[in-house]
Amino acid sequence: MKNGSDSSAGRLFSRYERLLRSRILGFPFVLVNAFTKWEIYGRENFLSAIKEAKNSGRGMITFSNHLSLFDDPLVIMALLRLRNFTVETKFWWSTACASNFNPSGKGFFPRFVRYFSDVSNMVFLSRAKKRGSVPPEVLDDPLEYISSVLGTRKMEILQERVQEKGMSVDEWLRSIYTPASDGYRGSTAPLNQIGMIEVISRINAGEFVHLFPEGGRSRDGKLGPARAGAGKVIYHCGNAILVPIYFYGTQDVLPVGSFVPRLFKKVIVSVGQPVPLEFFDEYRRQKPSPEIFNLISNSAMTLVAKLRPLVLERYYGKEKASTILIEETQLRAAIEKAEKSDLKKHVFTPVVVNEKEDYTAIQ
Repeated sequence: MKNGSDSSAGRLFSRYERLLRSRILGFPFVLVNAFTKWEIYGRENFLSAIKEAKNSGRGMITFSNHLSLFDDPLVIMALLRLRNFTVETKFWWSTACASNFNPSGKGFFPRFVRYFSDVSNMVFLSRAKKRGSVPPEVLDDPLEYISSVLGTRKMEILQERVQEKGMSVDEWLRSIYTPASDGYRGSTAPLNQIGMIEVISRINAGEFVHLFPEGGRSRDGKLGPARAGAGKVIYHCGNAILVPIYFYGTQDVLPVGSFVPRLFKKVIVSVGQPVPLEFFDEYRRQKPSPEIFNLISNSAMTLVAKLRPLVLERYYGKEKASTILIEETQLRAAIEKAEKSDLKKHVFTPVVVNEKEDYTAIQ
């Protein structure tokens, strides 16, 4: 009896210790969020998607541009009007750079970061061939790891979903491995790393994950080239609810290279309507490959780019926003002409259709 009581007390202590850690971690985000001037458009699109995901049990993916280290969670918190930020209220999963949020080493700083990242609902992702980065970890047999991080209930849901495909979870996990491709120059290790497999598994088990298709922060505020990782996730999560988001101003809240947030900055956010399920069907009918994943990521960025003109107009004013968009379009056209390459191989950026308010994205 005593052993049972000790075990229960231990679990209770562990839960409250994790909750306390997450409260300590969450307080600065709540403070920064409260003292940031948010202007949000399309919040109803986000909230309706959350409701649909909850009612249907489907996974959900939000995807956006990336300007600052803490875009996620700050933007999602603002959309939810979240004022109590803990591991229990943060019901979504963030895709975080392993080098920044899960650094290796036994020194004080790496241990400190890992101590708090452990209660942040993060999936850690690595990029290949980046100096000082944590190398991508690829497991030959990911089943044991996925079972441990998802837990019994989510694994049961995942099992039900993959059984509809006529596979076991083990077979399904092996099926989403991306082999090397003759037409792809990069390493496939980032696409097959265990963090990527975890993201895909969580979404198929009905969870909500935020993605940054660019794979890194923009240094100049412009949209960067999309990477294959987000495309792979979307490819293998065919039933997920997809919601594009574009924001601007978080680079002023926490500029690249800074560790101290700046208060009272303006951030504009625009949320698009949920993407129709069939939007990516043309790509999913193709055999999975890094090239297909790149095309999916770029297509996803067109949806993000379409939200950009309104946000820039609200941030800078109509005249300056129009000038920025025209200059970017002219630069993109010059690059495309010089490279004489297919438009689909480049990030899609907004172009001005007329001199008023009508914008679209290159397709």
